[in-house]
Parts: sequence; structure tokens; C-alpha cells
Amino acid sequence: MWVEIVGLPGVGKSTMIERQLGAFRRHFEVIESRTPSVIHRVIARFWYHIYFATRLNDKCLAKKLAYRMSFRTMLMRKKPVLFYDSGLLQAVLENLIDTDFADLEHKIRVLRHLHLPDRIVYVEDDPNMVSKREIGRAVRRFLVDSKTLTDRYRTAKDILESRMLSLIGLIYKVKSGSEINIAELIQ
Repeated sequence: MWVEIVGLPGVGKSTMIERQLGAFRRHFEVIESRTPSVIHRVIARFWYHIYFATRLNDKCLAKKLAYRMSFRTMLMRKKPVLFYDSGLLQAVLENLIDTDFADLEHKIRVLRHLHLPDRIVYVEDDPNMVSKREIGRAVRRFLVDSKTLTDRYRTAKDILESRMLSLIGLIYKVKSGSEINIAELIQ
């Protein structure tokens, strides 16, 4: 079983996981992709050149997806796997927000052809609140004004809920700031 965390940037995904990291490690192989090995880099280049660069005009997104796929290629799946910081859907969601939803249909089609996670933990909150948290960060991901970001977050939430989550078999929805019931997640 392979699980990813998804939600609007700034919703509290990392905070939620960090609070429960010990419990997650007992039940999951937790993959943190911040320090790739040489083999991951080689596999990421393979994915980039053979698959993503030929299918996506957005080379930045192609590189991010190739990098994330490099961590999936070598999984043995002896234990359920949780991708802490490297979800495929999350990469596409953040790219859509950043590019003001450029090539939306094409990016959704590319997602449909990938081996996607078995389960998603969807961290949900009001886009207005999440936008305020993101605007207040010292290091911001999206350099747009507050109104533009809030509008994009509303649109992104709609796309996530109506188009992207439907690609996954099981969605475990949790409100931002809540704890994840790990036993329920792995059933």
C-alpha cells in the first residue's frame, strides 16, 4: 500500500505529519525525498528524459514528477509506504496554482497514466484561511497578491476535489489541525 498526503499549500500537511511521525514510522515505511541517493538521481533522469519531458511542456513540473517517481521505482512494498513530502498529486496541484492552471486538461491526462497511490490523505480547510497562512509565511511559494492567491486556492480546491481525487481509490479526508487515525488509514 502506498499513501500520499495532499492539500492546499499551507494547509498544515507537514505539521500534521511531524506531530504523528513516530506513530507513522511504526506502521509505514516513511519516505522523505529530501536527500536522494545517486541511484535516485539516475532513475529521475531516466523518468525525465524517457517519459515526462516528452509529455509535458512544463519542464519544471516534468523534473518534479520524474524526481518523485524515482522514489517509487525501487519500492519493495514489504510494509505500507507513506510519502512524507513528495506526492505526485501535490506536485501537480502546486504547479497548477503557480501557473494559474495552464494546461490543466493535459496535466490531468498525464496524471491518469501514472501509477498513482492506493490511498490519499486529503488535508482540507477553507481556502481563505489557508491562503492567509501562506501569505503570512516568511518564505512564500506563490508571489501573487492575497486576492489572487485566495482565488487560485478556491479554484485549486475545486479541481482537487472534482478531478484529481477521483483518480484515487481511497481518500481519507481530515480537517487541518486534526490527527490522522492511522489504524483507520491502514485498514
